[in-house]
Amino acid sequence: MAKKRSPHPRKSVQKTPPLSRRRQLFLVAALVPVTVGLFLFIASWFEFTLFGTPESQTLAGAARAGGFALANAIQGLWRLAAGWLLIGVAIWLAVSATQPELRWVAGAIGAVGFGLILASFVARYREVRKQSG
Repeated sequence: MAKKRSPHPRKSVQKTPPLSRRRQLFLVAALVPVTVGLFLFIASWFEFTLFGTPESQTLAGAARAGGFALANAIQGLWRLAAGWLLIGVAIWLAVSATQPELRWVAGAIGAVGFGLILASFVARYREVRKQSG
């Protein structure tokens, strides 16, 4: 029986070079604070306080967004690193701000951070679509 072939040959997807052991270790080390931070952040939404006040727990969880920034910086994904860092700053500013005007600034900073992350994902999606066909 003959093999069926597509009329359009697929382009081979270029594989990224493997990360060094050192960079892999940094990535694994960055996952621990990220996981803990997400747990603390989400737990504070449900008023489940493990330590301190809900605000301090939210700040501790948001500070772990720096783990995302660190992991992306290690991989050289600077736009993602900047986006996660801006989101962490926005959460900190929104929780610690006493003036309503600063909360608007925090919202703007968070929107810029989210925009950077979204732009990075869209660019990556287009790159993968272009390579695959």
